Amino acid sequence: MAIKNELSILTKAEQLDLYSPPLLSLEQQRLYFTPNEIELTELKSIRLRNHRCYFIALLGYFKSKPVILSPSFNLIFDDMQFISTQVQGGKGIRPFSINKMQRDRIYQRILRLLNYQKWDESLHFAPLYEHLVMVGKAWLEPRYLFDAAAEYLATHRIAIPKYTVLQKLISRVIQQVKKALNNKLRIHVSSELHGFLNTIIDDKDGLSLSQLRAGAKSVMVTELKKELTVYHQLQPYTRQIDNAVKGLALSSKNQQHFGEMVDYYGSKLKRFKRPQQHLWLLCFLTQRIRQSLERLADGFIHHIRKQQEAAHAFAQQAVFDSWRSAADNVTKAAELLHLFVDDSIDDNQPFATVRQQALSVMNNQDIETLCLYLKKQKRTVEEYQWQYYDDQNGLIEQLLRPVFLCLECQAGKGSEALVTQLKTTKTELLAGNTLQTMDSTLIQQKHRPWLINKDVVHPQRYEWLLYRQLASRLNGRIYLSNVTKYRALEDDLIASSIQPDLLASSTLEKLKQPIQKLLQVKQIRLTTSLEDVARHIDNGDNRNVIMKSRSGTRWRLPVKGSQSLVNNPFFKQMIPVSIADVLRYVEQETNFMQCFAHVLPIQKQVGANQDDLLAILIANATHRGVYGITLNIKKMKE
Repeated sequence: MAIKNELSILTKAEQLDLYSPPLLSLEQQRLYFTPNEIELTELKSIRLRNHRCYFIALLGYFKSKPVILSPSFNLIFDDMQFISTQVQGGKGIRPFSINKMQRDRIYQRILRLLNYQKWDESLHFAPLYEHLVMVGKAWLEPRYLFDAAAEYLATHRIAIPKYTVLQKLISRVIQQVKKALNNKLRIHVSSELHGFLNTIIDDKDGLSLSQLRAGAKSVMVTELKKELTVYHQLQPYTRQIDNAVKGLALSSKNQQHFGEMVDYYGSKLKRFKRPQQHLWLLCFLTQRIRQSLERLADGFIHHIRKQQEAAHAFAQQAVFDSWRSAADNVTKAAELLHLFVDDSIDDNQPFATVRQQALSVMNNQDIETLCLYLKKQKRTVEEYQWQYYDDQNGLIEQLLRPVFLCLECQAGKGSEALVTQLKTTKTELLAGNTLQTMDSTLIQQKHRPWLINKDVVHPQRYEWLLYRQLASRLNGRIYLSNVTKYRALEDDLIASSIQPDLLASSTLEKLKQPIQKLLQVKQIRLTTSLEDVARHIDNGDNRNVIMKSRSGTRWRLPVKGSQSLVNNPFFKQMIPVSIADVLRYVEQETNFMQCFAHVLPIQKQVGANQDDLLAILIANATHRGVYGITLNIKKMKE
């Protein structure tokens, strides 16, 4: 069997749907096959009744979708019978055939009536090609280019040509855009970056493609350490990668499209030419760096919150244990007091010796707790919380501090002082020094007794305080400029300087009009429509409105019984769609299938099979119903 080297844009079902006569409901048949006055005049000029019926059918199909069809009689039998009996007012019509020349003459009439042009490669190819090249710079995905071509043809009132014509056109567009990108690639990729990309592709010593594609599977410390390792290996080349991608002037969609090719082909990436590999890998690395930073930021927030919860739980238990221990040690208070009246202790003996004897009875902390107990006081929860943080120094050194050094903070409203301190802290830590500059004004009053001792700030506890404040303010008060998920809205907005170019490339003429003029036109249309509706109601033409008063100022809607809801014509207009196709579309728009938890351990997990999940969902919904599934999920959660 010969291998077909054709660009795949539409599936077989989509091709059949586009280039076949549409399946019309009764209401749609009445809409598309009922000719207006101009069409009736044209219809009368056709001598044969069979050809008149065929003309009405092709005209209706072209109104439905601007495609030139050549359907056989058997394929459109039902529509032809409807046209013959309902539109032409006669009996049924017998099968007949029509040759290509006759069909072309009929389509000439249709194109003239609807002010359309037939596709002419000598006239239309070059303008459409240039338009698609410009669109391809925004997104070089074949289906998007196909939709853009259909939109361009509809705007310029040109009939959609054959699928193979659009296939070849879009293939040439993709080749042209890729060729231009490859030329830019030679200019903007340095020799150092060129060697780094080759090392990844060839799986030589260092960072491999499999490592890049793996990534952290959770926010566990071990997984985040792997992510840190990958990021630190990419960090020396981050600026060069960003400059190369900016030099290529790639849109965000094209970056995403090219980056997905690395995941799609995997190890088969080696089969492609070097420029293609480098282009895809550059886009993939750009996304991978962003993804890595986002995972690290999420892990940072997760572990800070987890430590806060653990510190609170530890402090609550420690307060209870200390109070209970003090109650148990009340009897030992007598031994401590006896030291003051013990005759065996010489009055000239140093107090340090007496204190050592007291500490042999109870340790220093137990004595302090006992004193608080006797005064009916307790140790504060905050004291034990900071003691817990003191024991977590390993987490700071192994994870939190390295992650913090990867983040670039940007101040929001009211967080200027904190961000200034964070930047200073980052500079000192990167220099290999301990914290030297610590702004004590950032320490809340309730934390001061545990962080400041004799005007000296505790550096480790202060670092914990900074991380806690950073994690709590990543809700719009502090931004991370190098993390997409936590950066400011202004960073995602398109610069106003490129607005004219964007409008010029758009095929939507209304976007190019001045806003005041567009609003004025729409206001006139709205006023005219309201007047038409009011006139129809006054004349009694609208059967869906019933006047309630003689003055003609009050009205109501007709009340229909439940019987009218059965076999409503509205539902007949809807083309039946498979529930599986509906769920696939919902998955495409919302990614809801990612919410399903994998039953296998992390080490054995593979990608979820979408078809299997759809089959399970539909089967459960059929067996239990949506309400039953909801109840079952609630029970599982409980």
